[in-house]
Amino acid sequence: MSVPTIQQSSPPKTSLDSQSVPPPSGRQTPLATGVAAVGLLAVGAFASPFLSGLFSDDQAMPAAIAADSSQTLSQGDTNESPMVVSLSPGKLAASEIQIEQVSRQTLTHEHSVPGRVVYDDNRHIEVTAPAGGILTKVLVKPGERVQSGQVLAWLNSPEIGTARADVLQRRAEAELTATLAIRASSLETNVLALTEALKKQPQFDAAKAEFAGRTLGDYRNALLTAYSQTQLSESLLKGSTGLAESGALSGKAMLERQAAAHAARASLESACEQAGLDVWQKRSQAEAAASNARRSVEIARQHLASLLSDAAILADTDMPEMSELGASDDDLEHLSRVAVRAPFAGTIESRMFSSSERVHEADSMFVLADTSTLWVTAEIRENDWPAVAVKTGQPLRVTVPALTDEPLEANVEYIGREVSPDTNAIPIVAVIDNAAGRLRPGLFVRVAVPVGVKADVLTVQTRAVLQHEGKSFVFVADGDNQFRRVDVETGDDGDDRIEIVRGLEADDQVVTHGAFILKSELLLESEGE
Repeated sequence: MSVPTIQQSSPPKTSLDSQSVPPPSGRQTPLATGVAAVGLLAVGAFASPFLSGLFSDDQAMPAAIAADSSQTLSQGDTNESPMVVSLSPGKLAASEIQIEQVSRQTLTHEHSVPGRVVYDDNRHIEVTAPAGGILTKVLVKPGERVQSGQVLAWLNSPEIGTARADVLQRRAEAELTATLAIRASSLETNVLALTEALKKQPQFDAAKAEFAGRTLGDYRNALLTAYSQTQLSESLLKGSTGLAESGALSGKAMLERQAAAHAARASLESACEQAGLDVWQKRSQAEAAASNARRSVEIARQHLASLLSDAAILADTDMPEMSELGASDDDLEHLSRVAVRAPFAGTIESRMFSSSERVHEADSMFVLADTSTLWVTAEIRENDWPAVAVKTGQPLRVTVPALTDEPLEANVEYIGREVSPDTNAIPIVAVIDNAAGRLRPGLFVRVAVPVGVKADVLTVQTRAVLQHEGKSFVFVADGDNQFRRVDVETGDDGDDRIEIVRGLEADDQVVTHGAFILKSELLLESEGE
């Protein structure tokens, strides 16, 4: 019967554990004292057997209170923001967490300056009218993509027709003078061969037969006649020698025949020399005329090519053929027609004239641009002055707000040499690839220009550093699925990395991708508590 009586006293202890009974005060009321005394008298006979049990129960009471107090303190600590995020395997897989080891690197500090996308001056031109005339047909419209050499419009120009006719005339003259030069050279060769043959004193008929099919002109008759006279005079002189010795021929007659033979030989030699001189002179004059005619053709062709805005002429052999210039005897009907062509592949940015309109020389007809590459222009001011040390070809990081700040790369084309007195800055121009066509001239961009270099500093990817309530922090991996928030102090940034001054050590494993998801989980846990 005593056991149930002790168990009936256990509810006050349970009530104490739950902290529902008010704590005892320093004073007791008379009623409480009386009740306690009656209780002691009632159980006096049985007190000894149960004193130890009653004492142990009294010892358990303070332990329970202490444990409950400890739990309360623990709950009070968790009212602060949690520092560790644990992800379930499913969330961990969905978050695609990526981790990078903190390392020491050389960090290039960059300043972001505003800039603009503009046309590449080397690939942005105005297609002008080569000469005055009437536009018979316009074949393209703004925004249309064209290929190199494609016909943009047809122009009817009398000036072009005159230039083409001049080319045809000069070419005909050149062909004639070239033929005359060839004939003069052939004549010289034949005449010189005849004079050499006559020096060997062949038979007249044999010499005449040998050169019967060769061009000699008037020199055939002159030289063969002189040779015939020489042979006759020498034959008479030879036959008179015996007559003179026998006395049948007087000495005077003999001398006359000798003089006649000598005169004939001299006439022949003179005729040969004169013939050689004449044919040399004619051949030289013909060749000079042919050279001059060729030069006249080239001058006419270059004039026509300049009117047609043809490709740059680097040498005589680089001149286009006559058919390309439209100067052909087979197409006289279209002698004044001009094809206005695209000098390179690109896009028609604008068109100034339509069909049947009159244009004047050098009027701008189209604006053609190749936007596969563009320029990024920016200005370097005094606070970014170290950036003037960049070199041609050096890569720069460019971000375009219109493309959600996706980083792009541009290479320095040139940097200005003169500081503008109006802006107190110098221009910097970089070439950026636009093969995908995502950029447009006029877009606002931000250009990261290097202004300093720090060696051997702790760095992490810029996206690994998060912000909350004015504090910078990262998440460090503490296991397979646990990530601890670590507050950090950052320094300079550049090239998509940022310096860590305090908070991390080398070889720490920092979350670089998925950190925002961890931050969201951390904030949700904090709000839930």
